[in-house]
Amino acid sequence: MKPLRVELTTANDFDQYRADYNLFLRKVENDKSPAAINMGEENNVGFLFSIRHLKRWTKDNGEIALLYDNVTENIVGVSAVETLYINPLLGSGGNRCWLLPDYRSSNEITTYLLNANFNWCKLSDKVGMVLTFNDHNKWIYDTVKKLSTNSGTTLGTVWSKWWSDCITLPHRIRYYNTRQWAIIKPIDRTECLKLAEDIDKRYGVRDTPYVQMEKVA
Repeated sequence: MKPLRVELTTANDFDQYRADYNLFLRKVENDKSPAAINMGEENNVGFLFSIRHLKRWTKDNGEIALLYDNVTENIVGVSAVETLYINPLLGSGGNRCWLLPDYRSSNEITTYLLNANFNWCKLSDKVGMVLTFNDHNKWIYDTVKKLSTNSGTTLGTVWSKWWSDCITLPHRIRYYNTRQWAIIKPIDRTECLKLAEDIDKRYGVRDTPYVQMEKVA
């Protein structure tokens, strides 16, 4: 494992990291993933746009974890966390999570980035941390579901035990005007099971339209 460290900041204090992040962003923009557009200044949705306008991850509502390579002193990963706006008892982690490909070999995402997000949730008295995935990343949700239910074949060393206690919501939820697959990493498992049921009822999205059957006379 390469020598890495996490530095924590918020949107309020991000200017000191902006030059380092811009170098990181250039590498991200070379990726063909459709999510790459969310890492820059894209209006209303871009990571840097939200930071510049203090829309998310401010010091009173969240935190940004930056992963540095100790040798190159470059940012190689990022992940943000904030209070879940549909239920403040929970945090929302893994926001704009991105790790450069050369650093995806030994559970670095969970060991450093998601663990930092999870620690913020603990310190902020949350009962758990929600992570959401769009259809492009649904394979992560599917894999976590297999891990949490001990089903399927062996999933390899890239999947750490960090995921094994996660709770998967059965349907996609409406979140920031999009449909997202969701899981909860629990701090208080009993409370999280109750909240998972409540969120599914309130914000769950039917995958097939409801069709009312005509009554037969």
